[in-house]
Amino acid sequence: MRVQYFVEYALRFNQPTGEYYYEAAGVWAHGIGHGLCLTAQYLPGNEEAQDIADWRINTLVEDGVRSLPDTWMAEEQARIPLMRGDRSAVYETDAVSPDAVVEAIFAQIAAGKIQEPPLPPR
Repeated sequence: MRVQYFVEYALRFNQPTGEYYYEAAGVWAHGIGHGLCLTAQYLPGNEEAQDIADWRINTLVEDGVRSLPDTWMAEEQARIPLMRGDRSAVYETDAVSPDAVVEAIFAQIAAGKIQEPPLPPR
């Protein structure tokens, strides 16, 4: 199955240095052409973001959405408020399921293989 995904980064503040930075927080993934085959999962410590993602997906279900256009992930990627964080580009890969993509990305985050993006210039 073709799966589109993006990584979400939370905006954090380092109190001792007074600097802001991004930290990988979660992953959204969608199975293209497989109806509403969508998941968004967040790492521990990002419960508010998980609640927002769950609400977003539940709203789609409650509204009777049965499939998403191929452009939906790009549209969703652009929706995050800057003061909350950032999202990577939308990537596409072959995978067994969107959940498998999320698990693979979480493993890469844990291994330190996912680089956080730089902050926008002031």
